[in-house]
Amino acid sequence: MQTKENRSSYFLLNKGLKAATFCKNKSSVGRALSESDRIKNLNISDINKHRYVSCIGAQDGIVSAGTTFAGGLLKEGNDLKNKIINAENNPHYKNKVGIILDSLKDIGNNGIGTISGYMSNNPDFCDYYIKPYTRK
Repeated sequence: MQTKENRSSYFLLNKGLKAATFCKNKSSVGRALSESDRIKNLNISDINKHRYVSCIGAQDGIVSAGTTFAGGLLKEGNDLKNKIINAENNPHYKNKVGIILDSLKDIGNNGIGTISGYMSNNPDFCDYYIKPYTRK
């Protein structure tokens, strides 16, 4: 039985990307999803996590860059909805405006990472964002 959350576009995109990774997808979008899981709990700034994952995801060309940025928008939309619903329980943000501003900052960092990954011809370029946690 499908729940309302299961029908959301974020859930469907995430499920599709995880399936692509499960099938040993070597695309940059699949690598970005794997790297997102790998660095999630590392001591790296949120800014650099967003930039790094988006940079990795955009390296295969315009389609992967668009897919990566769209996925980032969907994730931020989902995060924004959840943070606003639970705003009273989250002392990190002073109010709902703070939550929205944080999401806009994340979207901007996703854009910076996407552009840098798309424009780079060097597969190791994105490592700049997460030194010293680069994968060797």
